[in-house]
Amino acid sequence: MKFQKSIRKFILSIQSTILIVLFIVYNSVAILMLGEGTEITIVWMLDDEIERYNIAYQKSNNAKLPRDEGVIFTKNPADLPNELSNYFKKNVEEPGYQNIELQGISYIIGLKYLHDNSPIYVVFENDEDWEQLSEISHEITTYILDTASPLLFVLSLSLIFAFFFITWMVLHFLRPLGKLELWVRNLSASNMHDAIPDFSFKELNTVAIPFQQSFINMENIVSKEQFLLKTTSHELRTPIAVAGMNVELLKRYLSQLIISDDCQETVHRIERAIKDMKKLTETVLWLGYENSEPFPEQPIALDSIITDIITDNYHLVEGKDVDINLSLTPCVVTLPITPCQMAISNVIRNAMQYTQAGYVLVELTNGKVTIKNEDSFDSSYDKSSSDYGFGLGLILVERICSLMHWHYTNQEISGGRLVKIDFLVNT
Repeated sequence: MKFQKSIRKFILSIQSTILIVLFIVYNSVAILMLGEGTEITIVWMLDDEIERYNIAYQKSNNAKLPRDEGVIFTKNPADLPNELSNYFKKNVEEPGYQNIELQGISYIIGLKYLHDNSPIYVVFENDEDWEQLSEISHEITTYILDTASPLLFVLSLSLIFAFFFITWMVLHFLRPLGKLELWVRNLSASNMHDAIPDFSFKELNTVAIPFQQSFINMENIVSKEQFLLKTTSHELRTPIAVAGMNVELLKRYLSQLIISDDCQETVHRIERAIKDMKKLTETVLWLGYENSEPFPEQPIALDSIITDIITDNYHLVEGKDVDINLSLTPCVVTLPITPCQMAISNVIRNAMQYTQAGYVLVELTNGKVTIKNEDSFDSSYDKSSSDYGFGLGLILVERICSLMHWHYTNQEISGGRLVKIDFLVNT
């Protein structure tokens, strides 16, 4: 069995390595800065005392100088021991602090000026604890500085190693992710049963298994639906053809007889219903084909197609108070004629069928067909239902336009719908 790496263990190992490197680097820096930190702390304490005295001195010239154990504050260097007084007079002219050693004793001395430019002298005598700490810090700092070159060399190598290590870590982790993404992107019905590639990490391999199974299940459902769609469409074509032939025979037989207008209208309704079923079956059958060859394109006059479709479906508005308004600009485009007729026919038929009283407007401009219907009749149709605006006819139109990459919009308006199909704009 092939050993599989774990993302969890991989990340934990990387974290541990980085923590160890950071621990070593930060400890080295902390030790290096320990000596300077000790002196900075003392100077900060002395500055704080002088600042507080300066505030009190501004309020009263009789303010008492600070008194701290091991620290001397004075305005007159003559008040200091002789060796310190002489040192101030000879060596201290500018404000600031110095580290000095007199007669084997370490001092931090300083000169500061108050708000009225009067000087104040401060002497901090390192006691045993401070001296011990300072001595240790000095020794460590001296040792580190003496070995600064190799230390800097080691730190530089560590940084370079960390850079390449992190780069390797990122690439080592991203490559399997990219491989998984590419596999998912290329997964299709032709290769969905192939063995799953190895993505290096067991978590990624675990994710790929249910993804492949879900794709297989989805493909099986789609295949069953397509099979049912094609089979049903083929099966419907036979009885529709038989019904159509029998209607033709019936019309020939009735033409020899004297029959009433109602009987003739009944035959016409049957004929129109068969024609509608035939168109719907052809549309569904065309959408159900897998890997079907594209329809041949040919120059077609959209205005003529629209006029023929309205003529064929005019019976849908007979007996209704519906006006059919046409604004057709002659337009010849090169398109597959079958899906074009299917799309336009379904939209116009839907508008004429569901308008009880009002108008249906059909416009054609530069390859763009606009169909608008507005129903002013208080009918029983629920204009917000799926049957009115999003029935099977318009669903088929949406599918057709999607497959042919035509721009299609279907918008609900007051009393009806506004549908636009632009055959010259690809989506």
